[in-house]
Amino acid sequence: LMYELMDESEPVFCESCQAKQRAGKWCEIVSPPAHICVCLNRFSFDMQAMDMVKEKTPVQVDGNVQIGPFVYALYFVIVHTGKDATSGHYYAIGHRSEEGAGQGDWVKMDDSQLKPADMSILQGSVSEKLKDDTPYVLFYRCQQAPKTPGVYIPRRLAEELRREQE
Repeated sequence: LMYELMDESEPVFCESCQAKQRAGKWCEIVSPPAHICVCLNRFSFDMQAMDMVKEKTPVQVDGNVQIGPFVYALYFVIVHTGKDATSGHYYAIGHRSEEGAGQGDWVKMDDSQLKPADMSILQGSVSEKLKDDTPYVLFYRCQQAPKTPGVYIPRRLAEELRREQE
């Protein structure tokens, strides 16, 4: 994204002029990944206690992140709940990654339970009830990425599932 002129002590052979020349380099993202996963390191090692410590400072999670010309929208978060780094439980909050009809509301997915999600955990203003809950892994989808193809369920399997539900 930014042009960098290489050091004069490391010239590159130019096939056009048949001589070594000072060159430049850059990196350009021309095709973005459809999804990015950001892991927040919310645990650290305490040298005095010789143990892992959970970081509990509130975190404000942005719903959109821009990387160059590409905009990524948050759709899923893995949350660690527990008083310390050596114990606790993980749950998730999220919704369908693609915007539009069928995206659905944000829900909390905790083992076999689905409930409406408390979004305050992503806004850095955590209630007393959620003080031990910290966002741990964030999932974003590129808004410029093509839509995910629809799910294809073979007719025979669909009929079998319908019979099981009756």
